[in-house]
Amino acid sequence: MEFYLDTANIEQIKKALEVDPNFVPAHYWLGQAYMLKGSFPEAILEFQKAMDMSKGSAYTVAGLAHAYAVSGQIADAKNLLDRLIELSKTKYVSAYDVAEVYAGLGKQELALDWLEKAFEERSRALVFLKVEPKLDGLRAKPRFKAILKKMRLE
Repeated sequence: MEFYLDTANIEQIKKALEVDPNFVPAHYWLGQAYMLKGSFPEAILEFQKAMDMSKGSAYTVAGLAHAYAVSGQIADAKNLLDRLIELSKTKYVSAYDVAEVYAGLGKQELALDWLEKAFEERSRALVFLKVEPKLDGLRAKPRFKAILKKMRLE
C-alpha cells in the first residue's frame, strides 16, 4: 500500500525542523518516515524526541511503542503500552493509539478490538484508517473491512 510519506519527505521534514527544532509533530512524522524506510534506530530517536518534547502525549508514546515493536524491542514496546493504558486512567488516550501498538506487536485481534473502540469513541485518528501503514497487517481481516465499511471508506 502506498502512503503519503517517502524519502523525499524526510528532507522536507528536516527543513521544517531547521525552522523550529521543537515542533513535535515534525519529529513524529520524521519518525514515521524513517520507520517506513526501515531505518528503525533513526525512527526511534525521532519518536523519542517527540515523546520527550510533548511530555509524553499519547500519540507520541504510541508511535514510539509501535517503532519498538516492529524493530523487535518487544519489552520496550510493552512497557510503553502499559504506560498508555495507565495514562488512560487519568487522561484521554485514543483507542486508535492503543490499536497501533497492538498491531506493531502482532496482536491482531487486540488491535481490532481497540479499533472498534476507536470507532465507538469517534476517534479522529480513524481518518487515516485506510492508509495507515502501521495497520497493514490487519487489512485482510473481516473485522477491519467491517470498520472501513461502517466508516464508508470501503
